[in-house]
Amino acid sequence: MFWTWSLTEDENAVPFEALVANISLAGLGLYSSEAIKPGTAASIEIEFLAANGMRQKDTIRGRVVHCAGRGNLYFVGISFAELMNPMLQPALHFHFSKIISWN
Repeated sequence: MFWTWSLTEDENAVPFEALVANISLAGLGLYSSEAIKPGTAASIEIEFLAANGMRQKDTIRGRVVHCAGRGNLYFVGISFAELMNPMLQPALHFHFSKIISWN
């Protein structure tokens, strides 16, 4: 999964891409080439390949709670403003539900 990041507190922010390391209903961890200061608000667009092979995406708001780096790579932890849910992130929530229920 890839995600596009934009700072909600900065209308001139340039989105960038990062790789999702993990995701839950409450937040996500990602690998980024950019250091992001904890406390930074974000609008996160997550693009993923659905089970039917089609690209889908959803947007969710959150706040950076952790950033640790080594060299040019940073692990960033983001807590969602509210739990991922089928009303606000229908495609992402459906995809996430399918993944955690696969046998």
